[in-house]
Amino acid sequence: MTNANLEKAISEVTGESDAVNHWITVKQYAKKFEWPSESALRSYINKASLLGIEKAFLRFQRRVLINPKIFFDLIQDKNTKGAL
Repeated sequence: MTNANLEKAISEVTGESDAVNHWITVKQYAKKFEWPSESALRSYINKASLLGIEKAFLRFQRRVLINPKIFFDLIQDKNTKGAL
């Protein structure tokens, strides 16, 4: 997914045009993006520090928010380095 497509998808979820720094819920993410599934994403959240992708998640009490742009950037970075 290109950055332009990602920003467009995030802006559709959030309803705002500047979608670069937006945090959305896991359920909002699952409705908009096909990969990973909601259950797989929750698994990634639980293993975030082990996978080195903790910057993509914001935790507040029991709520977890995800920044899709940061998430995809980290996944792409890990994939190019062969870390995942």
